[in-house]
Amino acid sequence: MSDPSSASETLDELTARHKKELKAFEGEKRGAIKNAKSRGKKGKGAVKEAEFKYEGLERDLKERHRLELQQLKSGGDKEESKTDAEIKEEESNNQSTPS
Repeated sequence: MSDPSSASETLDELTARHKKELKAFEGEKRGAIKNAKSRGKKGKGAVKEAEFKYEGLERDLKERHRLELQQLKSGGDKEESKTDAEIKEEESNNQSTPS
């Protein structure tokens, strides 16, 4: 009943969930960069790679949050949810391709 994607989620619940997701993401990002830095000279490339990866992921997360907020304010239109899912799938496909 407290499903994050439920249409009955209030604005306060949505913003609280977004803050929690962003905080968890930032901790994961810091951990990945710290781990990359611990590799010494080889870590310089790994740090840049991790920073690049997490910049993209952060942009995707913020865009998803923006879409969810827009969807909540517009009354939860089903077409927006479908578009959001399609966008998410495309982004994950783009990120899975090796650089």
